Amino acid sequence: MSLRLRSVAVVGVEAVGPYALVRVRREGLEPGVPGQFFMLRPAGLLLPRPMSLCLAPPAELGFLVDPIGPGTRALAELGPGERVDVLGPLGNGFELALVDEDNQTEPTGIREHANIPMEKVVRDRTDHLYPEFNTHIPGSPLPESPDRFNRFGRFQQVFEAHYVDRARGTCKLPSYVDLYYPNDHGGGANDIHPQGPAWDFTRFVQDNDAALGLTIDLISKSPCWKDTVIFVVEDDTQNGLDHVDGYRSLFLSVSPWVKRENVTKAHISLASIFKTVDLILGIPPLNTYDAAATDLRSLFTSRPDFSTYDAITPTFVAGAQIKKSWKTLTRNIDFSEPDRSETSLAAAIRRSEGLPRRRHAPRAH
Repeated sequence: MSLRLRSVAVVGVEAVGPYALVRVRREGLEPGVPGQFFMLRPAGLLLPRPMSLCLAPPAELGFLVDPIGPGTRALAELGPGERVDVLGPLGNGFELALVDEDNQTEPTGIREHANIPMEKVVRDRTDHLYPEFNTHIPGSPLPESPDRFNRFGRFQQVFEAHYVDRARGTCKLPSYVDLYYPNDHGGGANDIHPQGPAWDFTRFVQDNDAALGLTIDLISKSPCWKDTVIFVVEDDTQNGLDHVDGYRSLFLSVSPWVKRENVTKAHISLASIFKTVDLILGIPPLNTYDAAATDLRSLFTSRPDFSTYDAITPTFVAGAQIKKSWKTLTRNIDFSEPDRSETSLAAAIRRSEGLPRRRHAPRAH
């Protein structure tokens, strides 16, 4: 439908505190979605005023107006039956989550709260059934409940259904894919199984490792393997000091075109990953960090090894191997969002796993 100013009738104007709720008949206008706006112009004014959509009952549109200037006062003073010029809807609208995840919710819808417009190209290429951060959802198939929903299982389902044609030997993966396995953050002892058996931190990390291994197994045995590189990185250093400092993080590069069993001595960072992605996709640096970073070309080889990878199922800790202290140590930790209780979680991991507390060397005076 082409957009143009349409003259529509005013249904009524109601006072809502200091504001005025202006209701007009739709009369051929599209209803719009939350976050979109319309341009409204009362008779006698030259320029229309932008107004966010407030209500969209059947056959009507509603706008909440703050009468602070001549244009908005003219809108607030309209009477039933008067005409107003309307153009819209305009803008992208908001993407709003309809449900929240909790330990009683199976993943059935969008999981990411977003209060800014989501571009159509991103929405159309986003899996709206893939769970966000939720420590009640396993990352890999559970031996005791193999049919239970898990993150790898969902990725495998989408991958096989939409992005690979094994009969023809073709791969239709997008040029860039972002895949999220968050269970190495840990979780509550009974988050996965409210009635037991309990998990400890080791079991959560094993779940995360299994999901990653299965993902590489899946891709390496598909037509996508020949021109794919997988970069594995933590979302942050997770407050995890080691023998060097607290800024170091794990990084793995997996591909037929990557040197096998190679440990680089070069200093690399997250910006190095972004820069390498820029180079692979043939796009310019997005900012000065990308431009100045060391890229990852030293990890690659001109002699590819197309051997596939066979995932190794971890020997999952269970029964008496589960550290009972984890339940006590995490009793007051908030796992509703990543890093909500970062320092408390780091202390719980250290004590549960028997890791020494890092001591700083005394400074010379």
